[in-house]
Amino acid sequence: MVAAVSGRRGATVPNTVNQHLDDLVGRLALNRGLVSPEDLMEALSEQAIAMVSPDGTPKPHRPLSEILIEKGYLTESQLASLLQEIEARLAPTMGGGEVGAGLAAAAQTRLGKYTLIRELGRGGMGCVFEAYDTELNRKVALKLMYAKPHLDPSEITPEEERFLREAQLTAHVPKHPNIVSLYEAGILDGRRFIAMEYIEGVSMLDWRQQPGVTLRQTITILRDVTLAVHHAHQHGVIHRDLKPQNVLITRDGRPYVTDFGLAKAVGAHKHISLTASGMTVGTPTYMSPEQAQGLKTVDHRTDIYSLGVMLYEILAGRPPFAGETAIEILMKAVKHNLPRPSSVMEAVREPAFDASIENICLKAMARLPKDRYATAEDLAQDLTQWLAGKEVRVRLPKPSPFGEEKRSYRWIFAAVVALVLGIVIPPALPLLFSQRTDTGTLDQADALLEAGRYREALVAYAQVLAVDPKNVRAEAGRQRTLARLDAQSEKEREAALAAKQEAEAARREAETARRALEEREAELIREALEAKAAAEAARRAAETAARAEIEALRQAEAQEDASEQTERERLAAARAAAEARALAAERKAQQAQEQLAQARQAAAGSRPPSPILPGRSPLPAVAIDPDRLKPGLIAECFTGTDFDAFAVRRIDPLINFRWLKQPAWPSGPPDGFSIRWTGFLRVPETRRYQFEAFSDDGVRLFIDDAIILSDWTAFYRHKTSGGCSLEAGFHRIRLEYFEHDHDALLTLSWVPDNKWEARVIEPEFFFHDPAGLEPKAD
Repeated sequence: MVAAVSGRRGATVPNTVNQHLDDLVGRLALNRGLVSPEDLMEALSEQAIAMVSPDGTPKPHRPLSEILIEKGYLTESQLASLLQEIEARLAPTMGGGEVGAGLAAAAQTRLGKYTLIRELGRGGMGCVFEAYDTELNRKVALKLMYAKPHLDPSEITPEEERFLREAQLTAHVPKHPNIVSLYEAGILDGRRFIAMEYIEGVSMLDWRQQPGVTLRQTITILRDVTLAVHHAHQHGVIHRDLKPQNVLITRDGRPYVTDFGLAKAVGAHKHISLTASGMTVGTPTYMSPEQAQGLKTVDHRTDIYSLGVMLYEILAGRPPFAGETAIEILMKAVKHNLPRPSSVMEAVREPAFDASIENICLKAMARLPKDRYATAEDLAQDLTQWLAGKEVRVRLPKPSPFGEEKRSYRWIFAAVVALVLGIVIPPALPLLFSQRTDTGTLDQADALLEAGRYREALVAYAQVLAVDPKNVRAEAGRQRTLARLDAQSEKEREAALAAKQEAEAARREAETARRALEEREAELIREALEAKAAAEAARRAAETAARAEIEALRQAEAQEDASEQTERERLAAARAAAEARALAAERKAQQAQEQLAQARQAAAGSRPPSPILPGRSPLPAVAIDPDRLKPGLIAECFTGTDFDAFAVRRIDPLINFRWLKQPAWPSGPPDGFSIRWTGFLRVPETRRYQFEAFSDDGVRLFIDDAIILSDWTAFYRHKTSGGCSLEAGFHRIRLEYFEHDHDALLTLSWVPDNKWEARVIEPEFFFHDPAGLEPKAD
């Protein structure tokens, strides 16, 4: 019902229902990370415009889902999944008219073993949810990448690499009481995720605004954060984005450093780092000068500068430099001397702080890295001394000569322009900007333009105009560069559109092939079912004929005057013939069942076995010396679902496994494997036995080369049963299993007595011949 209302244009439903359904689709897609807030706002804006014609008259409602698919923000399969979930959640509330009640239920979503409870925040790459781990029974902070099906794969790859880098670097930092721990990372339902320790708290920025928070408490928190940062430095990780928003504080006043999304690896873990040399990343207010310039020499002291900015905010109640843009903030930082916090305080502090804590702050924020604290631990020690009321002597750097700072202003100005443009600054440009603005400088900028290095040329022209705003040649060059950048962007958009169209055509071809395969599979299953029905009809006809013949013989027995011995022989012969026909009918039915299994296997792409079907008579026991047998079955493990490559051999005492997503043997794969068990089954008494296998995926059971169970298909958690008569003693047994994907499990049970209760076959009934353990030939 929900799919019909929200997926067809012009459906006759009340506007309020349409609005509720649009609200459900939009919010659920947003909560699951299928669309970004910007994508959703764009679709809602287009929907609002489409609801009113140019003359002001209202137009028919256009479903939000239709717009999301048209723009490529959702795929058809994603929308179908959303609509099914909404229909299931709204079913109990639609009759009462309380559509809003379904919205609250739709807010919670299951993703693998995690239940999403509520959204905690959003960033450029993804969103963070409070979630519940249903296997380990604990809350986690689950960070999910946005799903953006309309983006080209080349646009998604760098985001995935940065997302993975955050998990790798966080995992390399050993457990620390003030750093958020990482539990696991991977892919769930096609989306990358990071599961982290859930911290019940607020950011340091919000915590400082709470009434009753003192200066000493805040500096104590910063000291603990500084020690945590030093711990990360000791293990080769630089954070590079330290700020109050990335520090969480619990109710008991314990800080946690989080969000290593921009972290950089050094030392042994340097290969993990993603950001290229010269790339400018970070938050302008807390960014060190060398980090703003994208220098290769950025090291752990950039984090010390950021900690100094945080201390400055604590003391002064405001950041050292403020502005409406990144350029304005960074230009103030490089053109103006750092004012003492006491000179810019927004309010008088009670009690007032002394000069020593100011000097600690100014040393941490020294413009040159060599003038700062050598390590974060040194900074933490001075803060500890100050908190203890002891004297702290801090040696501040001397001011740089005017000429040297003036030369650096030009270079850092170019770095700021590069930061806004999002480019990597080439090594040649510092030399270019260290000279006076003259004809030679403009010639080099023109050469960059003609070489097609448009963004670098734009930085060069911007530097010239910063010194000489009326330079006509520089302004003309800047305009030419902007025009060529626009033309280049248009070509890139056309190429991206062509690639998207090719991908859509390939998707349609794949969809056509998939549908053809499904139709063929359905046809094979239908033929097998018809064969089974025909065999069942033949069996019933044979049973009816046998009963009629027996009844006729009984009537003839009463009418004829033959001898009693002759009548018994004739009756026995008739009964034997009837039983033979019934047995033949039963075998036909079993053959029909096997044909159905073969049809399913053919649809799944695997080859069916050539079984020997058990008859009605008990299968005879094999002659073997029990003294030479040992407990357990021989298990041969293979990679591949059709016993493709032998991996390992072992002895298993019973068949009762729940590997789920864990490997079936050490260093083995969690999916795409097969196992064969061989040996002997000890049967305690002669009678008929019923066997059951609960598996995910395919399973086959052979006893004395007779097939007992056969369901060689990739079905999710299903039960297969079958029976046969066995003579007391030892019988050869062969059990085969394959796992395709998802969970892996297998249990083999039987009914060993007259209670008809299936139980797992215990180890006392499984044996093997040690001679079968000889090394397997390749």
